[in-house]
Amino acid sequence: MITSRLKTWNLKNKKVLLRIDGNVPLHNGVILNDFRLRALTKTLDFLQQKQALVTIITHLGRPKIFNPLLSTAPLALWFAKRDYDTVSVEENLRFDPREKESTVDYARDLATGFDFYLNEAWGVIHRNDTSIALLPTCFPQENRSIGFLIEQELSALTPLRVAPAEPFLVLLGGCKGDKIASLLSLIEWGKVSQIIVLPGIAFTFLKAQGFETGESLVLDTHIEACRTVIKIAAEKNIELILPVDYLVAHNNKTEFFDAHALPKTGIGIGIGPQTRALITAQAEQAKTVFFNGALALDGYPESSHEFEILLQEIARIKTNKIAGGGDTIAAIERAKLAPSFSWCSTGGGSTLAYISGAFFKGLDALR
Repeated sequence: MITSRLKTWNLKNKKVLLRIDGNVPLHNGVILNDFRLRALTKTLDFLQQKQALVTIITHLGRPKIFNPLLSTAPLALWFAKRDYDTVSVEENLRFDPREKESTVDYARDLATGFDFYLNEAWGVIHRNDTSIALLPTCFPQENRSIGFLIEQELSALTPLRVAPAEPFLVLLGGCKGDKIASLLSLIEWGKVSQIIVLPGIAFTFLKAQGFETGESLVLDTHIEACRTVIKIAAEKNIELILPVDYLVAHNNKTEFFDAHALPKTGIGIGIGPQTRALITAQAEQAKTVFFNGALALDGYPESSHEFEILLQEIARIKTNKIAGGGDTIAAIERAKLAPSFSWCSTGGGSTLAYISGAFFKGLDALR
């Protein structure tokens, strides 16, 4: 249990090292979505009110050496424009390879000169990075803690981890293979009632079942893992649902196809209306819904149509609805639907890992 709390700290003229998840999407140095930064407002306002001297540290992207395109300068400008006069932003932590190497000496270097350590980097709290898992231990127990953002994350997500209201429905999509591993963890944790697997990982499951996938995204190295997920879900009586129809780019046009009749030369780019109706019906019966994974494919604007309608339909359902993942939250914000969700998490993989019962070194280091 984390015993030290930000509210109890004497912060006047004290130096606070604040680890955030500033890994925001950038284009030509312009921040495309600042959701993760806006989520820090309550903590930053409190620190400024208490006259703390704040130094922000974060990663941005996955550089191994200096890369000017991944500089934190746009973040520094963002905070400066909001009159956080006592806040400074250090350069990208991952420009130093020691950040990913769990290096004690690097942790000590980062801690030098600071009175307090505060972690608000929920999106990477599950990682073993130096600034997450080792840096807190360089501070006395009473001088290290989480901020208001992570307090809110834990408050919203712990019920899903411990005893979610059932039926508990998980909607999981995306193109990364680690989503399949996350699915297995979620199933083995045993708290979920139903899982609807969505694009792009749905096509790998489709191939694992022996069906045609055309030129759709298939993670061939994860096919056996999909079969394992299907097997264990059945053993645990967890309903695993795949889309029943898809929007397919085929012969220079887009059209809907039955999931088991995809053309060999087509690319699956989104869900179809029957799948959308299926998801909505399942969500209406659920007491808890967790949504992670945007269902649109870059380069195909039409792929977002059914997804946008689905968001509207889920938003109107009166149940505990929690969303996570950068693409998902960005879509929710574009549709101005965030107020309709119980909680919009700043994490994607971390949020999924937490509700699956994972051990977090970043939290343990703060105890």
